Amino acid sequence: MSPTTLSIGCGGYDRIRPLQDGRVAVDGHTLAIRVMAPAPIVAASYGSGELDVAEISTGSLAQRADQGIKGYVGVPAFVSLAMRHDCLYVPAHGARRRPKDLNGARLGIGDFAGTTGIWLRGMLQDEYGVDLRSIEWVFGPTDTPAPAAKTPTVGTGYRAVAASEGRSLVDLVRARELDGLVSIRVPKSFAAREGLLVRLFDDLPAAEAATIRHLGAPPALHPLALKESRIAADPALPAKLLAAFTRAKDIALAELRETSIYHASLPSLLQAVERAESMLGPDFYPYGLERHRKGIEAFCRYCHEQGLTKRRVAVAELFPHFA
Repeated sequence: MSPTTLSIGCGGYDRIRPLQDGRVAVDGHTLAIRVMAPAPIVAASYGSGELDVAEISTGSLAQRADQGIKGYVGVPAFVSLAMRHDCLYVPAHGARRRPKDLNGARLGIGDFAGTTGIWLRGMLQDEYGVDLRSIEWVFGPTDTPAPAAKTPTVGTGYRAVAASEGRSLVDLVRARELDGLVSIRVPKSFAAREGLLVRLFDDLPAAEAATIRHLGAPPALHPLALKESRIAADPALPAKLLAAFTRAKDIALAELRETSIYHASLPSLLQAVERAESMLGPDFYPYGLERHRKGIEAFCRYCHEQGLTKRRVAVAELFPHFA
């Protein structure tokens, strides 16, 4: 591969397409973009070093910084931003129907160290006063039978057990052994409208707006990670990447606003755009550290408080060329 070619691994998002089709370029570099799932991206970046630029979760970036793992630095082009309130489910038959009711609950979760879980626990603690250590966390897959039980790894003071082998988290809800669950994928029973589960937040727009007021921006799930060795040859590369990915994202937002034809498969697209603008303003999918600094500082605190880092990692450690 040419020294000027940047190998990039990321999801196949609308905000990436202008970089793929050549509408947006990075000065002095050719882009080789590969659409990849999260796990292979980690293996091809921090694992083998094959990728020059990788979409990495904020949690992974913070935990690697805490451990002193070098090789990549963050670029605040947050190619994955998401309001994750809709990932919290409770039994329709249960009594715990408000966030504060989760104190003392048993909650299912797939991955304690995952970025979505970190954000959600921090939100429940900061915005709703939930004592995270009062909860017993039950680890397992949402819909598929759990494998042989392994002792979960969680922060000091947290209680955690593994789901029984052969049982899913939804099975445990059905047996009234769980008070709720966190799932980044919609549980099959919910999608099928079986009436077993409801979302904890029955007014998602109001809950999301409250979090925006608290953080200033949507939770940052995945920034870019740039291989440090590429910066030596082009010290301006971090800024170039942020500028290019921002231009591509701005094109994607402009396409979402186009009403003569819709660029996304959503008949009510304009209403969704207008709702996002009402909460976040015209740039409702913001890149750059300025809009996200407060949120990233909170996230680093969450990682420390939840025992996922030994110390409170500084924002400048994650994004040293932008802090």
